[in-house]
Amino acid sequence: MGKILIAYATLSGSTTEIAQEIAKEISQGGLQVDVLPLSQVKDIGSYTGVVVGAPMIMGWHRSALGFLHKHRRALQGVP
Repeated sequence: MGKILIAYATLSGSTTEIAQEIAKEISQGGLQVDVLPLSQVKDIGSYTGVVVGAPMIMGWHRSALGFLHKHRRALQGVP
């Protein structure tokens, strides 16, 4: 069984709500889903898929860019 990470950053809480709704949909397919703020993710090695979400009101969110940069090698092998 696959394990999916939904990692997010939020300004007002709406991205958290969206991340939780995405998790509900994915889990209905039988996959385990973890929903975490980007700042709480330490390792993505145990996941078979990763979804990253953040507000893009004025371009890429700084936290999302930092997360993608930090985990770029591991993300190369994960859809």
